[in-house]
Amino acid sequence: MLPEYRAILVATDFTPHSVLAFKHAAMLARKNDAQIHLMHVVPTIDSSMRGFLSTVLGEDKVDELTREN
Repeated sequence: MLPEYRAILVATDFTPHSVLAFKHAAMLARKNDAQIHLMHVVPTIDSSMRGFLSTVLGEDKVDELTREN
């Protein structure tokens, strides 16, 4: 017998496989009247990419994007 789930954490990278994982979590949530919590982690921008983006977008825009995301 499967345990009863009350909360399900779904980590996603927005790939096709993560969509399947979410669908599976949704099925389990429906059967158990559970909540789903979705998590996506965005890595920080490394210094070389930040330098490139600053050149293209401007330092102010990169700072704004960093704060918002």
